[in-house]
Amino acid sequence: MKETDSSPQSAVSLRIRIMKTIAVLIMTCVFVVRVSGHSWVSCTDYTEKNGATWDQAKCRGFPRSAERFANRQGVFGVDTGYDFTPSENQACKTARNDVTQYSASHPMAVYYPGQEVVFVHPTKNHVADIRCTNKFIPDRANKILMGARNAPRDVRLSQFREVADLGVSPAPIFKGCYIQLLTNDDLALAGRYTFVWLWEFNGGQFYSSCWEADVVATRAERDNRLTQQGSSGGDASSRPGSASSGSSSPSTSDGSSETTGMNMGEERRSLTVQYTQEWPGGAQGRIRLPNSRRTLSNWRVEVQFPCPDITFNVWNAESDSSGGMMSHGLYVLRQTEGWMLNKNHVGFTVQRAPSCDFAANDIDATLVSM
Repeated sequence: MKETDSSPQSAVSLRIRIMKTIAVLIMTCVFVVRVSGHSWVSCTDYTEKNGATWDQAKCRGFPRSAERFANRQGVFGVDTGYDFTPSENQACKTARNDVTQYSASHPMAVYYPGQEVVFVHPTKNHVADIRCTNKFIPDRANKILMGARNAPRDVRLSQFREVADLGVSPAPIFKGCYIQLLTNDDLALAGRYTFVWLWEFNGGQFYSSCWEADVVATRAERDNRLTQQGSSGGDASSRPGSASSGSSSPSTSDGSSETTGMNMGEERRSLTVQYTQEWPGGAQGRIRLPNSRRTLSNWRVEVQFPCPDITFNVWNAESDSSGGMMSHGLYVLRQTEGWMLNKNHVGFTVQRAPSCDFAANDIDATLVSM
């Protein structure tokens, strides 16, 4: 089945904060394509966050062999034989050759420390959720692997290091996948890295895409490299066709703060979290909700805990969180029934492990609306 140029896209935001000894990766996932087949990465540096339509002009970095298999002038998502089943001895479809696998029209990505990078892939009808197809669609795992700094050639699949586990593909309604991890010191250094996107279809049946990226020391150096290759500088923006360096967070009347531009058409508002009762190792509390949410058609509450070793229960809302999210202390809550909307807060209890102690103001709760 062929798609048109207006086919929806899937975007994954990858924030790489390269520090002396740790890197924090934040991935936000949107998967909306409804076309059968197996998937691949089409772009490794896209300038629009969670856009609904593919625009080749917004892609500044490409995976290996993209000019041949995922040409920017082609139709997004059409099968060209680019999907690949990796093996231990061959992680990538094409062998690494940084000269022949990239070109002036399909350049290698360039990242800088702290950049939020958006990479794009068609989901090809594999979203295990009734809001897209059905919940029984095979979709087992999405992972990002990374090779060593300045490695001269490909290595065995097991020698790539897992740096992010996205869990299963979220439904076409936006869900965030936030991963925080410690890495080796090598990511703290500028250099060239190989990344592998690894998607598990049926149990034990994997597909992969590979790309290289140069990590440079500063944003200015990144922008200079992009200018030299004829691409625009700046970071990915929620405004179609533009790049941005950030967004403002004006205060609202209910004491929360609002941010526009985290993703296309999204607004993010910080919510107040309070404990109403505490006991050794646990607490009961509430997350205050603004009345304005009742006029919204598509919204959610994201709750990020400072550590994942917790037991979290709620009322006045339902959890819509994947196992991958919860393993990193992230929970997505929705008020799915009319009576829930009459409640001005989400109540909760949280039980903490001894190594995971935190106060109410350490919990990051956000109202996200489209």
